[in-house]
Amino acid sequence: MGTCVCEDGYGGGDCGIDLSIPPIINGVVDSGLCDVDLINCTSAVIEGDGFTNEGSPTYIVVQSGFCFIDGSAYDNGTKSQTSNCRVCYSNVTAYDWSESFEAECRVQFNPSAESQSSSLGSATVAGIVIGVVVLFIALAGIAALAYVKNRPKRFNSRVRMDGLGSETTITETVKQ
Repeated sequence: MGTCVCEDGYGGGDCGIDLSIPPIINGVVDSGLCDVDLINCTSAVIEGDGFTNEGSPTYIVVQSGFCFIDGSAYDNGTKSQTSNCRVCYSNVTAYDWSESFEAECRVQFNPSAESQSSSLGSATVAGIVIGVVVLFIALAGIAALAYVKNRPKRFNSRVRMDGLGSETTITETVKQ
């Protein structure tokens, strides 16, 4: 028997597999179940089309109803061995664990705890209000002083007549 030499981009025994098309997973042998008392269960056997030892596939197209996570295939609904709250939900993502929809895995929202942790005490609110009022009064005082200091000066002029018919103009600066 001879050995086939495939053109670039093709592989398999008869060179009939296009290496640019990822393999398709059809299923997981024994649904991915494994008896840890009998063997080391670090992987699962997957069935599919287009697998070859040639090339270096960078991704795998997973058939509906399965997940391919960390190099292993899982049936939809399979829980992670490390956390019951991480589940294969192939309709959410076929390449990573999803958070479980079960009640014990959901984050509970407690509105009373939320409002207690984020609310300000009445003393804090009163301090803020008083501080704002004092700041406003201080700014108003500074503005009033600046106005008085920089406003134009007014002058009073009077004419004094002496008995001989001559006039003298007297100008006074009026303090304001």
